[in-house]
Amino acid sequence: GAKLRVAPHVLEAIEKGIKNPDPWLSEFIGAQLLAIEDVVFDVVARETGLDKSLREQILADIARVGARVQLNDFLCCDRFDVMNRLSEIKAPTLVLAGSLDVLTPPKYGAYLAQHIQGATMVVIEGGTHHFFAEKPEQTNRAISHFMKSL
Repeated sequence: GAKLRVAPHVLEAIEKGIKNPDPWLSEFIGAQLLAIEDVVFDVVARETGLDKSLREQILADIARVGARVQLNDFLCCDRFDVMNRLSEIKAPTLVLAGSLDVLTPPKYGAYLAQHIQGATMVVIEGGTHHFFAEKPEQTNRAISHFMKSL
């Protein structure tokens, strides 16, 4: 997206996780941040046969990276706003989105594609925020097709 605000309570919860990682992992990451994604993930898993081990791997990666890195990531997102500068992008641009992404919905990608001259958008059907890991073949196919078009 061109602007990625993060709710203040989310930033506060991550900040608390720097000093106290156990509640951050179990209460915030496991319960709050991924609660909506879990519902979507369960739907995707049922429809596509996606293995739940991918979800566990993602959670393990978040835990390994830690709250401090996640806070910096989310602060960068919260401060990120290039909505008024998209027309300056002149390079060929591929916008990818997961059709079931609730953290960065496809409408954010559509906005990019509409405001970057000549941009191409591909929605990865059945993909969530982690579509690149869930649907690697479709993602790679979209990237390959885009690169060949240049």
